[in-house]
Amino acid sequence: MNKEDQKAVLEAVLELSTPLKKVSVGPRNVLEKILSFIGLYKAKTIMLILDAISMRTNYKLTYLMLDLVPGDNSGGDIEQILNVINANSLNMATIVATAIHNQNSKTPTYLINAILDGFSNAELKIAIKEIYRRLDVQSFFDSMALLRTLSLLESTPDQSPLGQ
Repeated sequence: MNKEDQKAVLEAVLELSTPLKKVSVGPRNVLEKILSFIGLYKAKTIMLILDAISMRTNYKLTYLMLDLVPGDNSGGDIEQILNVINANSLNMATIVATAIHNQNSKTPTYLINAILDGFSNAELKIAIKEIYRRLDVQSFFDSMALLRTLSLLESTPDQSPLGQ
């Protein structure tokens, strides 16, 4: 196992912050927009960092993932392919921005725009894979199975090991 594999295992266990990419962020509010129009404001470069995803953000991300439009595998019609790209590009940037924002507030539009402007398709794929890994779907289903088992134990008290 080389150092990169060891680092990946350690990051998976510890949920360390993952730096994604430095992007240029445009005006964030009305004052910055006015200053930008006048020429007194320059875009800032910030590092986008992905932290451990909270349960509320997990809920938002699953809701956003349901909005993705599936592609049609029936052929290579270029118009169908372009329609899928057009329908999902903004949604994928919103998913990444929501995961980076990771707060109980609306995801800022400047962050979504920075991702749309700064990420290539390959970088977006890597970011979404990392976000999906952090959703930890397996643990969620393990928890559901545990709750289901506990509810079954409660419904049949005479079969419970703790019994009478």
